[in-house]
Amino acid sequence: MKNQKKILIIEDEKALVEALEFAFSDLNVKIKTYFMGDGAYEEILKVKPDLILLDLVLPGISGFKILEKIKKNKGMKDLPVIVLTNLGEDDDKKKAIELGASDYLVKALIDLEKISQKIKEILK
Repeated sequence: MKNQKKILIIEDEKALVEALEFAFSDLNVKIKTYFMGDGAYEEILKVKPDLILLDLVLPGISGFKILEKIKKNKGMKDLPVIVLTNLGEDDDKKKAIELGASDYLVKALIDLEKISQKIKEILK
């Protein structure tokens, strides 16, 4: 499928990644995964995704730093990044949105169907 959109999931919880891959199976998207902060930015440059799902707490560098690097890159400043994290504090949400996150979802407060819907909206 030529115009299949690519989603890069940067998340260190393998069980969640598997659940997300299953939840997105009906979206007609190509899913790539990366499990750590270190090297994630280079992976983004290589994969050239249409959307990123980004955890903030990762081994190596934090998701905040990755988000900051993405948004400083002129070629990627419009790349949609959905933060998917366990950090539920307003300060964390405010910081992520200020850095350019398209949305901020707290893992404990959202179900996979809602994440899937959000992705459909953004990729339209």
